[in-house]
Amino acid sequence: EDVVEWVFELLTSAQRPLILAGGGIRVAGAFEELRAFAEAVNVPVYTSFMGKSALPAGHRQNLGVAGVWGEYPATEAARSADVILAVGARFNDLHTGSWIPGYVYNIPPTKLIQVDIDAGEIGRNYPVEIGMVADAKAFLAQIGRIARAKGRRHPEGSGWWREIESWRTDWRNFVEPFERSGEFPMDPRRVLADMARVAPPETVMVDDVGNVQAWSEQYWQPRLPNTHLTAGGFAAMGFGVCGVLGARLARPNSPCVTLCGDGGFSMTPHAVTTAVEYNLPAVWVVMNNYAIGTIRDLQRFYLDGRELGTSFINEKTGQFWNPDFAKMAEAMGARGIRITHADQFTDAFREAIRSDQPTVIDVPIARDTIVPVT
Repeated sequence: EDVVEWVFELLTSAQRPLILAGGGIRVAGAFEELRAFAEAVNVPVYTSFMGKSALPAGHRQNLGVAGVWGEYPATEAARSADVILAVGARFNDLHTGSWIPGYVYNIPPTKLIQVDIDAGEIGRNYPVEIGMVADAKAFLAQIGRIARAKGRRHPEGSGWWREIESWRTDWRNFVEPFERSGEFPMDPRRVLADMARVAPPETVMVDDVGNVQAWSEQYWQPRLPNTHLTAGGFAAMGFGVCGVLGARLARPNSPCVTLCGDGGFSMTPHAVTTAVEYNLPAVWVVMNNYAIGTIRDLQRFYLDGRELGTSFINEKTGQFWNPDFAKMAEAMGARGIRITHADQFTDAFREAIRSDQPTVIDVPIARDTIVPVT
């Protein structure tokens, strides 16, 4: 208890405090404890990618995901904080920008308080001011009780909150034109904005792997805790294409959607057959750019613009080529929709959710639009 008091004192005496919610929050089911503590001390919260949806996106204190493909307000705050309380976070390479000083973190001089159930994680990637082995739910419940007893809060309207609001404004000003774009093939940000407009709050998003995962990291906005699932670690292609069925089994009364690429869908399309067989009305939104896009983009970056074997091109005609994913879905007994104009997508996605049938939506996206590195 003395250590928890020490953590509380260090965090609440900081000028630019932050709370980092990692995947451990989700594993522990510590959603309510996180929200209650953050509100009690009025400290901004951001997440790792595995922690996304630990706090609803619309919560005033949620800055989003920080990292290479994170959200600008969260990444700027992480770089600028003087004290960070990290709960259940590994500080992996994509979250930290390969641990390059100043990219996402400046630890030190930023003071890190690290709480994790795995003692091996404490101080593994950054030196800690305070390290504590604890269950995330138990720790947050205890420090929340201390916060409510002491009644000490970071002041509303502080310079720190004003900085954060300016970063939020900059980010929205950057993003909004893309979300309204009428270009076709579609801008991925428009796809996600249209999905967000019509998806019910209880919608479960299961990311597949590739560029779609990074687009979801930056632009999908979970409105309820624990409604976003993604593949960490080595990030296996097909995780979302198949995993959305598991989500539907666990949440039979919630719409369950996967955002997947044409590459990942082509590797594991049999999931649609299984969905039809077991009457699991999932929705596959296939962002189709005729490429294994992440690898293609890395090739272009490291090979001076060259690429090898990552774009899908018919060698006979020289044209970009993919199967007709909508007809594939129909052949497997599901609904299939091919988008041919940006303004079609919203209605198609709304109907897919309402249809209560497995549905594949093939959405051509701008193939050379890359995920912004924040």
